[in-house]
Amino acid sequence: MATDVFSHFSPLDELIQVIYQGTSRFVVLSAVDDVSWTVHVGLSGGGRWWSGRWAERDVHKAVGSAKSTKLEAFAERLADIFVQGELHITDWSPEKGARINLTLGAGSKTPAHVPLAELSGEAAAAFATTVFTEIAIQAQSRKCQLHPSPYEVPSTTSLLRREPTLPQPSFSSTRTSEDSTDEVQALRAELAKARDQQTLLTRTASLTEERYKRKAEEQLRVLKAKLTKTEDDKAATDSSKLVSIAKGSRGSAAAPHKGASLANPSRKARKYQALEFGSDED
Repeated sequence: MATDVFSHFSPLDELIQVIYQGTSRFVVLSAVDDVSWTVHVGLSGGGRWWSGRWAERDVHKAVGSAKSTKLEAFAERLADIFVQGELHITDWSPEKGARINLTLGAGSKTPAHVPLAELSGEAAAAFATTVFTEIAIQAQSRKCQLHPSPYEVPSTTSLLRREPTLPQPSFSSTRTSEDSTDEVQALRAELAKARDQQTLLTRTASLTEERYKRKAEEQLRVLKAKLTKTEDDKAATDSSKLVSIAKGSRGSAAAPHKGASLANPSRKARKYQALEFGSDED
């Protein structure tokens, strides 16, 4: 059944790529449904569109087997070729109605060819309108911006919700290897610069924290020294006051009056007169 065949072609669904060929630029879109794999090719700046499709018989002719594992491997290989930009327009002719082909993996042992037929102006306009409608639907999830922000993180809801999607064109995938190398080197330089800035900020924060810590410790040491000195000064002052009070008390004691009683200084001392006895001869 056709459904069984193309159920393994999901890697080729909703892909878009750009082909740079000579002075021309083509946009290629890939889509898969239950009965076929369809590609559309548009000539940039020319307003012309071509389409081609593979039915079940074309898949069997290319794969030669209906085994699920082989079909999945074949579809994944074509998807990798598509993403890597190994696409070419063969038998190209600018003539109206010319039959051309889209070749995937022209340098491989078994390239895949999709015959293309040019669409009429009305059909081409209808297809372009369909594409832009899908782009507009997808833009609603990012505030209607045509291109997603490089800093935007997809929400869990948008990742879980399955809606028809149309990937945005990526012109970098078919650039020359030299351009890709330059871009990689530029990105690495930006990454290294960002890491250096992060390290500098971390180091500055650590130095600032250490500086405040040392300052606080110094202030604590000064306060402790002042407290000790104040306590020592207070103790010395109290000792001096006690000595002064003791000296004042001893100096202010009144000396006993001359002739005062030693037992009771407030009273006069008693005078004792020596007794004289007369001689017996008298």
